[in-house]
Amino acid sequence: MQYGRILERIDGKRSYHSFFLEKNIKRLYNVIVGGYMKKNGFTLIEVLGVIIILSLLSLIAIPAIEKQLQNGKDKFYDIQIKTIEASLKDWKADNLLNIPKYHNNTLTITLYQLKQAGKIDADLVNPKTNQSFPDDMLLKIKKVGKIFEYEVVTDSGSNYDVFDNDKAPKIELIGEELVYVTAGNDYVELGVTATYANGEAIEGVSIEISGSGTYIDTTKSGEYTVKYSVTDNNLTASIIRTVIVVI
Repeated sequence: MQYGRILERIDGKRSYHSFFLEKNIKRLYNVIVGGYMKKNGFTLIEVLGVIIILSLLSLIAIPAIEKQLQNGKDKFYDIQIKTIEASLKDWKADNLLNIPKYHNNTLTITLYQLKQAGKIDADLVNPKTNQSFPDDMLLKIKKVGKIFEYEVVTDSGSNYDVFDNDKAPKIELIGEELVYVTAGNDYVELGVTATYANGEAIEGVSIEISGSGTYIDTTKSGEYTVKYSVTDNNLTASIIRTVIVVI
């Protein structure tokens, strides 16, 4: 095999680096091959020449290999995100009475809730980190005109390996994921059921309200997310209910 083809097979094409190193590599290559053909043996100089050539080739090959590995991870990551989006669409198809009714309304749930519904593999892994995606990662369904948009909020969430973990607490909504309230009426908090890993009921559930305010104001239109969280054995399970106040 000629030295030029060695370079071409590493990177798929002759790179700038291969042209830059060509003369010196060719000289060393000819010395080595020529010396071997003449006396079927290598001198110390020729062995050092091999080492130098391999070092020079590694300067070209290693970055190319690393780039290919990273590209592979990025493509697989995109596939995993598309899988979550497809599962969210599947969830929506089973919950047609529990989705946004009006233009620009958005429903938010967590990956934990998608797993609860059996719509996605509980062990879905993020190829960029080799960890599972966080169970409190946010998933959104937004109504825009007559269509729905789906979003996986990839930079959200921090609770890993909670769902299907025997040491983690369990939590489930009482009622629906989306509640509409007509302005002027009271919002009735239905709450959740939650248990420790040992099955005992949890009374102290953390509730965090965000969106149009830190409390649900039913005197005017607004969109709120109510996040319920419970912790046991340093593991936190979280689920969300969306509350939309309409005029």
